[in-house]
Amino acid sequence: MKLWLDDIRTPRGNGWTVVRSYNDAIATIDAFYDKIEEISLDHDINDETHTGYDVAKYIEFLVEVKGYTPPKKLWCHSANPVGCKNINAVFNKYNKEK
Repeated sequence: MKLWLDDIRTPRGNGWTVVRSYNDAIATIDAFYDKIEEISLDHDINDETHTGYDVAKYIEFLVEVKGYTPPKKLWCHSANPVGCKNINAVFNKYNKEK
């Protein structure tokens, strides 16, 4: 399974599960964490309280605190360079280990 978080854009290619909000992303991760092989996040989602970075931090919590194995591919597709840098700062420590 591949998870794509973006409030506007649609991924290129097939096989993506598209979620449009922080809550939907978290619910999907919780329900299918062991089946997710790839996650791509947008930073600026239409949410007054959360961003894609918050989803990245949740994944970090699951890996670091709960002992989950991170998905094989973690990346950011945001047009926000600072937001993408922040997301990748979380993801890069897991992507390097593979």
